[in-house]
Amino acid sequence: MNIVIFDDKIGGHHLEYVHHLYEMALSRPDHRFIFVIPDLFYDVNDKFQWINATNITFDLIPREKVSNKEGSIIHSIRKSATIAKLVNKYCKKHSADIVFMNSIMTIIPASLFYFNSKVKISGIIYQIYLYRDSKSSLLLKMMDRIKYVVLSKKRTFAFVFILNDESSAKKLNSIYKTDKFKYLTDPYISLKEENIDIRRYYNIPDDHKLLIHIGSLERRKGTLVVLDSILKLPQEDRCKYTFFFAGRVDKDIKVEFYEIINAIEDVNVVVKDEFCSYGFFASLCKVADAILLPYLLDSASSGIIGYASQFNTPVIATSTGLIGELVKEYNLGHLLPTVNASSLIYAYYQLDKGLLNKPDNTYCSTHTVDKFNEAIVDIIDCNYR
Repeated sequence: MNIVIFDDKIGGHHLEYVHHLYEMALSRPDHRFIFVIPDLFYDVNDKFQWINATNITFDLIPREKVSNKEGSIIHSIRKSATIAKLVNKYCKKHSADIVFMNSIMTIIPASLFYFNSKVKISGIIYQIYLYRDSKSSLLLKMMDRIKYVVLSKKRTFAFVFILNDESSAKKLNSIYKTDKFKYLTDPYISLKEENIDIRRYYNIPDDHKLLIHIGSLERRKGTLVVLDSILKLPQEDRCKYTFFFAGRVDKDIKVEFYEIINAIEDVNVVVKDEFCSYGFFASLCKVADAILLPYLLDSASSGIIGYASQFNTPVIATSTGLIGELVKEYNLGHLLPTVNASSLIYAYYQLDKGLLNKPDNTYCSTHTVDKFNEAIVDIIDCNYR
């Protein structure tokens, strides 16, 4: 059986998931796996080990063929046509029986005009429209429903995995009268710290509460809200905290980010504006007093809550959407009633008083790579015979 693993992105969790699927492919020598991913893979493949196997090949997409730019609804429709053409091209090239897409929504709704029912496509959805529906425009609501009707009714789509959200998978099956939507664990890999004393290396006073904001630093992640909270800290409290920003600052907020950083006075702020290793994040999480997750986009999960669970470091997070549900279910920390500077400052005071719950390891011990891969293997073994 020929199985194409397709992803038009390779940064961040996309690379992680490609590696998880690669390990799954190693365990299935009876099938041929073709990984169709951007040639940017050459720039980042040293982050993981890739054991050679005769049943696995790479067919890399030239970088000019894929774009990570976001845009309007019209732009997303055009982009879906571009990606659908690419997937169809590689399906034919490799005589694919199965396609697994790391992000299946990239070919919706254009998939209506591509693919025959002999090719079975499955993939992952990260952002669930159910959480944003009440705030969406009429046009966006219509587009969301069209996409899910296509997924639920078009025969070429075998299974659609809803990442880290079992209740939404059940709800979508009920709404669209199908059983295609399946729950998929967001896998967490336990991290090993680097040999670095964070507080000493970055001159962080021992009596400071260390508040960290890590990963991709973007508007939708609440990065600017965190900066606003620092600006608005009362004078008597400005000497109590160190704020550590670790990860690349998104180009769309870069100018505003550094304007605010330069305007902050009397608060200790550390910025590491670069790609950070998992080991560095581990070292940072281990000594942090809290992890800041004031996400404005709350309809998707976050791998950072796994760090909180492993290192027993509480999060300060948005209370709405999937993030809020997970933090509440696994008792991972403090939920913000609203995502703004005053709510964050109140949470800092709660931390000072020792009122933030320290999470245990339940989340990371139940969200494993094995569980992720088992779900994918089940599709191959049980549904494509």
